[in-house]
Amino acid sequence: MRFPIPVSKWTVVILAAFVLMAGGAFVLKRSSDDAADGTRRSADGAAAQAHDGPTVQLGRPELTPKDDSQKTPPAQRNPLAIGMTSPNPLAFVTQMRQQGGPGAYAMAEQVTYQCREALQALQRYTDPAYASLRASQRARNVGREGHAESLQAMSAQKIEARCRPFADDLESDQPKSDDSSAKAYQEAMQLLLDPSKDLATSLKALAEQGQLQSAAVVLRSRYRFRDDELNTPENRDLLARAMTLAAFNASTDQQNQSEDLRLMTSCLYSSVCDGSYASEVLERWPEGSPQRAKAQAVAEQFQRAFETGDYAAFVRKR
Repeated sequence: MRFPIPVSKWTVVILAAFVLMAGGAFVLKRSSDDAADGTRRSADGAAAQAHDGPTVQLGRPELTPKDDSQKTPPAQRNPLAIGMTSPNPLAFVTQMRQQGGPGAYAMAEQVTYQCREALQALQRYTDPAYASLRASQRARNVGREGHAESLQAMSAQKIEARCRPFADDLESDQPKSDDSSAKAYQEAMQLLLDPSKDLATSLKALAEQGQLQSAAVVLRSRYRFRDDELNTPENRDLLARAMTLAAFNASTDQQNQSEDLRLMTSCLYSSVCDGSYASEVLERWPEGSPQRAKAQAVAEQFQRAFETGDYAAFVRKR
């Protein structure tokens, strides 16, 4: 994966204000992987403004984990999954902005960010300057190079169709003036960027809107393992990858994961296209390795905290 997220005018505008996760828009730095620059293609998004997306019911997540047998599907647990897998993300974003209330604009912002990140990945995918890099990436898919190439082409087509309107400025880029929940979300995200501020207040505000996982980008840099001896560079990288995977798993539809914008974006960037977000995030460690097992265990802990709104799990007790 690549880190930091490639810089474009959209990335600067959004990250400067909120530093969003969208599950997963995060990509870790690979030595052979340079950030792609360039302007976005213009697009006509007027037709996509129609409200033909699914009706989304918002609600605060349960703060007490349920038994595995009682878990609700991810799409119901976090409605963000609907926006990330929708064939019409703009309809979802427009609906959320119009609906307002706890979590609504937070989800609209995350889907908007992810579509613009996906468009940047698409631009890079079609750039001839990266042809040799894509070829070397696909070569790692021993025996499956053609399959990866086919899935990349399919992801490119879907991103083009679903995210084209987000190449332009949209009314939904700003919340409605009377949406107090949107204002609270923005303020919480801004406070997270200030290392002098305590995490608890901001994280609690996000948890109350059912969007605690939106803090994952900031938590990757501010969270520390309880044992200072574990905070080595390698473990910091492991933590960042686990945090990224957890935020994705907490806000995707596990039954429809192949349609998640974050997975398709990852496929274009890395050529790891086996339908598993974990394969790309954790690819530096082979299956069965102690590091991969540890990263997966940490990710599961983070995921439970994101799903249940347990913001205290990310606040280091003094």
